[in-house]
Amino acid sequence: MGVAKGEVKVIGMGMNKAELEHNSILTSRVIKDLNVDPTLPDDAKDLAAATCVVSIDYLTRPVEVLKQVHERLVPGGEIHLAISNRCFPTKAIRRWLEIGEEERLQMVGDYLWFAGFKKIDIVTLSDGTTGGGGVSRFFSRCDPLWIVRGRKEN
Repeated sequence: MGVAKGEVKVIGMGMNKAELEHNSILTSRVIKDLNVDPTLPDDAKDLAAATCVVSIDYLTRPVEVLKQVHERLVPGGEIHLAISNRCFPTKAIRRWLEIGEEERLQMVGDYLWFAGFKKIDIVTLSDGTTGGGGVSRFFSRCDPLWIVRGRKEN
């Protein structure tokens, strides 16, 4: 089924059915554990962009999953992986827990490189400080947040 010009198709994938069902932006939902089966669903093709929000640290086969994404992105398509310094230690891969923030960011960049992505960069959205403005003024502490992104070359 195609998408009319100007419309956006948003596929949500995760393991929490209730969260996916309550996300009204999604046009389709896939309940799946990528650690059991790292393949993406058949309708995830010709993607313009993909995201993984604070979950790359839980994947046991991240390069396999990212290769799947790379294969399904259109030329010039991008992936954005949101990274935080918070996690569920019982779910994160062991290496994630053994290295620091800088090494984690480099490791995720390596995942993208080995999956075939190019033009990989890291964007700091929040450095963890509680500067004078924005959202941080409402909290006593602001957690760091980074985006590790890559592009599929033409």
